[in-house]
Amino acid sequence: MISGSRRLVCAVVLAFEVTAAHADVTISTAATQDMSCTEGVCAPTAASAVLNAGDLESMLASGDIKVTTTGSGVQSQNIVVAAQIAWSSTSALALDAYQSIEIRRPLAMQGLAALSLTTNDGGQGGVLEFGGHGHVTFANLSSSLSINAVPYTLVGSVKDIASSVSANPTGKFALAADYDAKVDGIYTTAPVGTELDGRFEGLGNAISNLTISDQEYGGTDGLFTELGDDGLIENLTLANLLFLTNADEVGGLVGFSSGQIYSVTINGAVQGGEAGCLAGETTNGPIENIRTDCKVGGITTAGGLVGSNSATISQSRAMGGVNGIYAGGLVGRDFGQIRFSSATGKVSGLGDLGGLVGLEDGSIDHSWAGGSVNSNLGSYMGGLVGYLDGGAIDQSFAMGRVAGDNGSIVGGLVGTLCSCEALTSLTNSYATGAVRARGGFVGGLVGHSDGSPIGDSYSTGMVRGVAHSDRGGFVGYDGGPGQILDGYWDTTTSNITDPSQGTGNVANDPGITGLTTAQLQSGLPAGFSNTIWAENPNINRGLPYLTGNPPAK
Repeated sequence: MISGSRRLVCAVVLAFEVTAAHADVTISTAATQDMSCTEGVCAPTAASAVLNAGDLESMLASGDIKVTTTGSGVQSQNIVVAAQIAWSSTSALALDAYQSIEIRRPLAMQGLAALSLTTNDGGQGGVLEFGGHGHVTFANLSSSLSINAVPYTLVGSVKDIASSVSANPTGKFALAADYDAKVDGIYTTAPVGTELDGRFEGLGNAISNLTISDQEYGGTDGLFTELGDDGLIENLTLANLLFLTNADEVGGLVGFSSGQIYSVTINGAVQGGEAGCLAGETTNGPIENIRTDCKVGGITTAGGLVGSNSATISQSRAMGGVNGIYAGGLVGRDFGQIRFSSATGKVSGLGDLGGLVGLEDGSIDHSWAGGSVNSNLGSYMGGLVGYLDGGAIDQSFAMGRVAGDNGSIVGGLVGTLCSCEALTSLTNSYATGAVRARGGFVGGLVGHSDGSPIGDSYSTGMVRGVAHSDRGGFVGYDGGPGQILDGYWDTTTSNITDPSQGTGNVANDPGITGLTTAQLQSGLPAGFSNTIWAENPNINRGLPYLTGNPPAK
């Protein structure tokens, strides 16, 4: 039976049910096929092979079993767990993959058992990943777990995590099963107050109903206070999180991170003083495949996923409201790299505000934002990024409405482009949300540019501004005409039909062209590469879309 927290996770995580690839060993309910199981080893006899889950359970009842992707003259790629596996004996199961191990269904050790997981045994680029209903559970904390030959200590609760990390900050720990933290009551400080320089493996499990109310000002806060340079947290879900705090750097998962975070899911609420939703700050290491659903209020630097980041965020998703000075649906301040990520929550505040990132000084690619961005005070505001300085955006888009007050700089994708610290560029991107401001600079794609390069991009949202606004279909104010190449705006939907008004301050700014919706739908605009862009009447309303970053269905 799937627990309540597991059902919640399944509801918020984009589940993927993919048929077995031709070169996978798949453990499923189908009959065993093209597998040879002798002397405790099950190996493929063809590149695509099936091992019946019931057959595997029967073998585990009487002894240790190793499932591998390497057979006699045969090499499969991945091991896919597509059916539930459970056993109560003390037998050990080893999954040894040439590349990845994909766990899509529960794998449960019901007795004092052992599990060994090995990825990239001869291959490269493989990962341990969980999808659908997949997670690994241990009934006994004395059971054995190793991942890529590294032994892990099993922990069963938030307090177990805290005491284990305190005793051994460089240790390797794994969450043995879903844990309901409601029984813990309300934490008044970060539960794990010791910096983690080791690894924490969630095994696809969830910590639900965690409540933290820390009213002390300053410092860092989160489930983990800090994640060090060598730290790693992965494959974990925080469900129904409630976080009230006044700390300077705070996140639902980590207050300050200079380590790696991979495949973490968060949903819940983070509110109060200086709060971020997943991580207050991260300075080194990848943060990948993470989804959040958080509500944040009254924050200095805040992101739905990370407050400040100088590492790599990849394949991550954030949902929920964020409020702050440097505020983004995914990251408040980014000095690193964001890839294949998205955010859909409402962002508000009074500084650098973006649907994905508030202040960007790194790079973003293959990412998107869908939440609205709003401010009642003068701000740099963008559907994707509020202020881009010395960074780059490529193959990304924004769909949310952006609305500012007097003096605001508002863009459908980026509020301000500035090559102040280093060269800034924006390429192969688009925005579809409406933009408006009562005064300042307003543009369908960019509010204000100092002349930083923009290329192969378009906007379709309605552009509104009042007196004293520089209002352009594509860019509100261009401080360096001539640096835009193959920029387009939709004259049908933007409320700007004058073909000379691609920018608000420069008539007939070179490189910008107004097209009707029908023209944008009739074929890729000039300059758009068909290796990056495509059109399909059933995708993105027939408008150009990014093949490597298609809009969500």
